[in-house]
Amino acid sequence: MSELLKSIIADFHSRELPRDIIPRELTLPRVSGKIMSIIGPRRAGKTTYLYSLIQNSQNKGKDLSEQVYINFEDERFSFSTESLQGIIDAYQQMYPNNKVEDVEFYFDEIQEVPGWEKFLRRMLDTMSQEIYITGSSAKLLSREIATQLRGRTLSSTLLPFSFRERLEFFEINPEEVYSTKNRNRIIAHFDDYLERGGYPETFNADEDTFVRIMQEYGDVLIYRDIVERHRLSKPHVVREFMLRLFSNNSKQISINKIYNSFKSLGLKTSKDTMYSLLDHFIDAFAVFAIKRYDRSPARRAQSQSKIYVNDPGYTTAYQPSFSSDLGQKLETVVFLDLARKYRDIFYFSNTRGECDFVVTDRGSAHKLIQVCYKLNENNRKREVQGLVSAMEECGLEHGYLLTREQEEKIETDGGIITVQPTWKWLLS
Repeated sequence: MSELLKSIIADFHSRELPRDIIPRELTLPRVSGKIMSIIGPRRAGKTTYLYSLIQNSQNKGKDLSEQVYINFEDERFSFSTESLQGIIDAYQQMYPNNKVEDVEFYFDEIQEVPGWEKFLRRMLDTMSQEIYITGSSAKLLSREIATQLRGRTLSSTLLPFSFRERLEFFEINPEEVYSTKNRNRIIAHFDDYLERGGYPETFNADEDTFVRIMQEYGDVLIYRDIVERHRLSKPHVVREFMLRLFSNNSKQISINKIYNSFKSLGLKTSKDTMYSLLDHFIDAFAVFAIKRYDRSPARRAQSQSKIYVNDPGYTTAYQPSFSSDLGQKLETVVFLDLARKYRDIFYFSNTRGECDFVVTDRGSAHKLIQVCYKLNENNRKREVQGLVSAMEECGLEHGYLLTREQEEKIETDGGIITVQPTWKWLLS
């Protein structure tokens, strides 16, 4: 065991890390005595993000010998509770002159090992103050971390690439919006982003390969993150439920309707199982659910949830091309950008209208956003009225109405509405 652990550490110290890593917008807080955990869906770039942290530390003068990276999904080794301490022992034998308290530890998918949480708590208390961990959606969820590490960690969520990050991947300066050539390139990439989303592995893929990659992600999600994790016996039911979630993207979801639909198809399950499945998919970062804005926490909790997939590429890959709804995808892109920045996001609905997003800070609304792919004479009154209703209810005098390309200012009795292209809002 010891020799293999030494080999894993030595391999890391001799391996060249990826060059030209695209900077992510996620910035970890610097708090002493806390384990930094990066969580999120598979293939979103968590491992590469760890590499960037390692490189940044080296650029500030940290010696490679004072960094340890372990991937706990390494097929060469079957990690156990006992082998966790073996990592420390192996390192000290390799570098007897180094102090363990000066070492940075980067643990990728450590939740695969039983007893990992107690080991990390002991490490933090007696060894190193620089511990970074990642967790896939399968087993390392934010609420589990908080329970198992008893407040000794700060969690940050890493989602697939934002639009700005996608532009930087293609070496397009997102600040150069006034150059006609660059502006047109930005808009073209935005239209592609609406369809393909932000999973970097798909960026240069042809159409067929893109669909295959996204559907493979979906299969891994079903079998590893849902079926295996929760020991479910009907993967075909889980798959059908996932397809219903994706088809209800940006809509209020009714478990009762899905249950009745399953009954008509002869799929045997229960409503309780469906509610559990919804929780599983949310826990797996496959979808997000937001509640209706209400000053009463009790009424808010009882409201029907609105569902958003973690990337618009999923809806493209799993829905027929003729049913593509660019308005839903635009709304999804806006939601995901908000989710990267804010914790508390709701939708608004009352008898006078609806507004897509209410962002709150400590319980008070401070940002209102309506999304409409294209304003026209058929929908303008409805979209504006919904936003104005939310402005009046929340006591705000300004709101955003985001479109694909339109731009204007609308003055209403309730306040000012800024109509803005979504791509420009994302880069602001």
